[in-house]
Amino acid sequence: MRTVFRQDKLNHIQRAVESMAKKIKTILTLSADSPAKHKKILRLTIEVPDQPLLPWLMNQKSSLKIYWSDRQDKFEMAGVGAADYVGDGDEYGYYELFRRLHGYLDNSGDRVRYYGGFNFGSNQEADDGWKRFGRYFFILPRFELVKSANKAFFVCNLLTDVDGYHYRPIMSQLEAISFENGNISHDIPKIISEKDFPKKTDG
Repeated sequence: MRTVFRQDKLNHIQRAVESMAKKIKTILTLSADSPAKHKKILRLTIEVPDQPLLPWLMNQKSSLKIYWSDRQDKFEMAGVGAADYVGDGDEYGYYELFRRLHGYLDNSGDRVRYYGGFNFGSNQEADDGWKRFGRYFFILPRFELVKSANKAFFVCNLLTDVDGYHYRPIMSQLEAISFENGNISHDIPKIISEKDFPKKTDG
């Protein structure tokens, strides 16, 4: 038996949390009844009305937030919470790190992404704010608000092998997500300076 989840579209963004809750309950109930044979990430997606991502992210209460956009501004993502993460503290070598990530990615859809990277400046001492990331850090957000191809999507990432046991914590995280426009501040801090290391011309 194969279950297919269609991508919903909401006209009122305040309904996004309620709609996502129904999706999560359905898929985690199925996961509990029929445990997955292979590790993979299920990406539950709801199309929502467009809104600026950074003010939305600032309005979230979670202590773990992530933002990423490409250089062409064709793809933008604001993430809250972590479905999975791996950092230098796990003491993986680079081979074990990639094997760890591909253990999920190889069986998942092509839109699933871990965000993060490596410390390429091994000879450069990291600032205090970056030292805890060590040589590398990668994170799969639990919830994402994504803008791509002039559309916006609310996303939840679930791990098939473990999240069947995490229903209550996941629902608590979801209930804390806010789409109330009245509470969203549009006062994004201005960039004072920017420094890239290494520079494009280096090497």
